Amino acid sequence: MKKSMIISAIMVLCCLAAHAQSYGVAVTNSSTVIVPSMVSYTAVPWTNNHVVAQGAYVTSTNAAAYTYWAVNYGTGTNMPVHTYGVSTGADGIEWLKLPNNGRRLNAIIFAEADKTVYYSNDGQDAVLLDGGILDNLRPERSFPVFQGKVTGIVATNALVTVQLEF
Repeated sequence: MKKSMIISAIMVLCCLAAHAQSYGVAVTNSSTVIVPSMVSYTAVPWTNNHVVAQGAYVTSTNAAAYTYWAVNYGTGTNMPVHTYGVSTGADGIEWLKLPNNGRRLNAIIFAEADKTVYYSNDGQDAVLLDGGILDNLRPERSFPVFQGKVTGIVATNALVTVQLEF
């Protein structure tokens, strides 16, 4: 029974990996957006040399305007133009293209094995010692069809890996 459960879990993870987009977010002792809200009313039009904060929303200014979410931060010199998933521009900013319908099927967050990450999935800022926990006993958390943002916070810097399925 245990062997068949392990095989089933591996098959499910393989299917998710084949249809998911992955990225990593550096989480600090300040609440950090790990998974964006899929619909943004705060997106600003792209401008060259724009200082982009992690978690910012930008709308491309080409003929087909798409909304992107900044996985990391920097000074934007390359407008994102990809039409699916995650891509890093020559300026080093990694962008997630948000789906046109504003929906995702699933989001899974994974923590580093030796870190404890506190998260909030109610759209609020994450708080140390409060909320959901990712640690060596609970290394991942899934948010099926959840549309709001997920935030995280840690005592010591950590990397949280995210898989999104659209």
